[in-house]
This record gives sequence, structure tokens and C-alpha cells, in this order.
Amino acid sequence: MPENYDPDLSEYNAMCAKEMFGHLAAKEMPRYQSHKEVHALKIAHIEHLRTDTTTDENPIVKIHFVDTGFLPIEINLRGKPTPDVGWYYVVYDGDGYKSFSPAKAFEEGYTLITK
Repeated sequence: MPENYDPDLSEYNAMCAKEMFGHLAAKEMPRYQSHKEVHALKIAHIEHLRTDTTTDENPIVKIHFVDTGFLPIEINLRGKPTPDVGWYYVVYDGDGYKSFSPAKAFEEGYTLITK
């Protein structure tokens, strides 16, 4: 096994491959290091406002943030991962792409910029 083998990471990669492709991958996915600047707010509370009762694929949520200086936002989660309390709402610089990130992954990958 490689010196830097991480069984938890390999298990995670296998889980991702199975979820995406329906089977286990034959090899580990390529790894990348983040170097982007983003805007982000930690999620304090999530209100589930509406779900399309015919398909259950159109959930609308209101997200409240730990930093109460920001108003809650309403988001249609169609095609997005369902966030949990403690995750981060992330907006990427440049293209404005919006996503959610689990706290552990976000906090290990980003450092707060203070000016």
C-alpha cells in the first residue's frame, strides 16, 4: 500500500463512485487542492417550506445563518445536495456558483480572510 494510504478516504471514494456510477471504481479518483476564494456563511437553522408532493423533487428551504447580520435566504434545492445545520452556504467568486459544503470539508479546505 502507498505510504500515505488513508482507508477512510479510499472508502469515501468507493462510496462516491458507487453513488455516481452504481458500482465501485477500479481505482482512486484524481485528487485536487483548492485555491479559490469564496464567500461563505455557516448554517444555523433550516426551515423546510415546501416540497412538491407529486414528485418530492422540488424542496424549498429557508436557511438561517450563524452570523445573524445576514438575513435568511430561500432556496430551491432541486439538483443540489440537502444541507444540514453546521454546513456552509458557499458562493464562488467569479461565476457566483452557489453550493453547500459539510463543515469538516470546508473548515479543512478554507481559512477565513481578514483584512
